[in-house]
Amino acid sequence: MDVCFEDRISIHDKAASGKKKRYGFGSKKRRPAVGGWVSVIKEYPDGGAKIACELYGEGQVFELLKKPYEFLMALDGHTGIEDAAEAAGISSEDADYYLEFFAENCLIRTGRRIGCMFSLAGRHEINPAFAKVFNAALSCLFLPVFVLGCILFFCYDVYGMTTIKMTVPLYIAIVLASIVVTVITHEFCHATGCDGTVFDGGIFFAGLFGGYVLGRRPKNRGRAIRYELAGIKGNLILAGISGALSFNPDMYLVFSTAFFLNVVAAAWNILPILTVSDGFCILCELLRIRQDRRDRGSLWRIAVRSFKEKDWIRGTSLLILLAAGILVAGMLIVSEGMVIIGILAGL
Repeated sequence: MDVCFEDRISIHDKAASGKKKRYGFGSKKRRPAVGGWVSVIKEYPDGGAKIACELYGEGQVFELLKKPYEFLMALDGHTGIEDAAEAAGISSEDADYYLEFFAENCLIRTGRRIGCMFSLAGRHEINPAFAKVFNAALSCLFLPVFVLGCILFFCYDVYGMTTIKMTVPLYIAIVLASIVVTVITHEFCHATGCDGTVFDGGIFFAGLFGGYVLGRRPKNRGRAIRYELAGIKGNLILAGISGALSFNPDMYLVFSTAFFLNVVAAAWNILPILTVSDGFCILCELLRIRQDRRDRGSLWRIAVRSFKEKDWIRGTSLLILLAAGILVAGMLIVSEGMVIIGILAGL
């Protein structure tokens, strides 16, 4: 584990006036909060403290003086920036610089996060025995369950035999419910694969539904890859179960929708084209790229960096992988959209 020790930080040692602001804290509506992944190691008699940022398993340690520490602790997600600065006894200029430093080092939520429909609050400890058994079952069952479900799904010939009157609003509700179950399953499987502690998690909507889990990342490379694959395995198991249950004519549309959505979710997440995708994180582990949002770039940037380092084979391979991923992602989106639109048109 790489541990980065910083000198005890004082705003007065650095010039804040010329620093470009990246996070837009100027809005009075912003209410940043100290991350749930930040823990206090030791408080000093003079009021400062040594704190650790456990996000992504980096274990970075910082020593803060009294005022920046009090300001950080005052950011609870409900208190405004001005009120927190006043409570810590610092000026607005100092507060701006502190916020930039906190954001750069992943000590706070930046306030730019997509609004969540549902979010966990605080830390949640995962029972080690349950997580071990659950992940073992996940690894053993995902492939046979998925293959069996696919075989049964494509063997059934019950489409159009339903006796239930399906309406457009009802089918849209089925699609939305299937998406929510798909996202919850994916993120729950991720949560059980983390190293004992979940710092935060939630479901959001931004044109498309999505979810996230922030947990203590396994330090072992193999376990970290299994952690990233856990959500995909969960989706494949859910797809297999949905495919196997689609024999009932009256429930065919429900389970067939869940089947396709989970297959698309698994395929989408394995593609390494987005920095938030599981496939990208797996690629970072395989290429030994540091798992830190401040250092991670897109697949394109990694390829460009490889060319600059004259690693032509790696750079070319990554560009081909990126192009193929974008093509497959486009095909997935178009095909899923055509299926849903076709079903809606036939209702």
